[in-house]
Amino acid sequence: MRNRFYIKNRYRLSVIKLAAKRIAFLLLVCTLVYALPKSADSALSGFFRSVGGNQKLSDFLLRTGFGMGYDLNIKNLSPFSFFFPSMKKVDMDSNTVDEPENENENEDVSSQTDQAPAQVGDITIIPTTMTGEGSSSYDYSGGIYFNNKTDYTLDGQQLLDSGSSIKIDSDGPQVLIIHTHGSESYTPSGDDVYVESDPSRTEDTNYNMVRIGNELADIFEENGIEVIHDTTLYDYPSYTGSYNRSLEAMEKYLEEYPSIKIVLDIHRDALEGEGTRYKTVAKIDGVDACSQIMLVVGTDYNGLEHPKWRENLAFATMLQKAASDEYPTLMRPLTVSGSRYNQHTTTGSLIIEVGTNGNTLQEALTAIRLFGETASEVILSLK
Repeated sequence: MRNRFYIKNRYRLSVIKLAAKRIAFLLLVCTLVYALPKSADSALSGFFRSVGGNQKLSDFLLRTGFGMGYDLNIKNLSPFSFFFPSMKKVDMDSNTVDEPENENENEDVSSQTDQAPAQVGDITIIPTTMTGEGSSSYDYSGGIYFNNKTDYTLDGQQLLDSGSSIKIDSDGPQVLIIHTHGSESYTPSGDDVYVESDPSRTEDTNYNMVRIGNELADIFEENGIEVIHDTTLYDYPSYTGSYNRSLEAMEKYLEEYPSIKIVLDIHRDALEGEGTRYKTVAKIDGVDACSQIMLVVGTDYNGLEHPKWRENLAFATMLQKAASDEYPTLMRPLTVSGSRYNQHTTTGSLIIEVGTNGNTLQEALTAIRLFGETASEVILSLK
């Protein structure tokens, strides 16, 4: 109980610090605009360039620790939302941020399963299946549901028809699996009990995202795909800057192994409210317990350079279609985000969200095994 009290208070303190940081930023900008003998636009542009070549406000926000979530659009962000972020989000990465947490504004999380809610301690776990069918929250084309966080027009059929530009080599590793938020973990269940480093996070790689990455790497290797699996925890002990740290690692791997054409950043999602968590459920014949999977594709919408994001999206639509055809409820709608999430490094870079913090580790492992088999077929077709 004492440990839980400490974690909650540290959690609140981190949010207060973030609000103070953003208010200090506002005061600094106001001072610069007032002091410099230029127009406000020129003053701000000069300031952004001076702190790292950033050309606009969105660039500055995404590079200096003021990041937003998958579903927050900086162009339409209110001052209140910027300076007083949700109490549910504490991660502040520099070119993007943590998973959507409980801010999936366009996500339909109404329960569509036959499973009853479960009680785990003080938390109610509500099962839900999110496919996009029957919901107006998603774009639909080419047999694919898109959770589109941008104003870009998405044509699923055109993406599928164009195919992927990726050509993998037979010699050398073809896939890099990495974990920007490797300490993310699941609801303890059965023998899968661990020591939390923070709520729903652990350094124990037997129970966090590294375990999921190990499973996916094994499946790829069994299918003849050579993999490098980076098991470093880039989000611990500090969440802040984890995307910068993982980007540096990605670039080193790509330089050392030019044969790598696909980079998969494996996470888990978090859908929760006061005393409630949602776990995603894939309803598959012969499979007892399985989470859903969500692919996240970054874009240049929020201002960071990412000219080939549609090639990443084409690859993602191939994976989405293959998995959905084989297992119709395995995949959540494909999220297209305004942020880029280091995906400018290759035209085969994606975030893969395996379940949520309401799921168990075993449900997530089942999901990644099913996804891994269909993904292997897609990757092998790129030879």
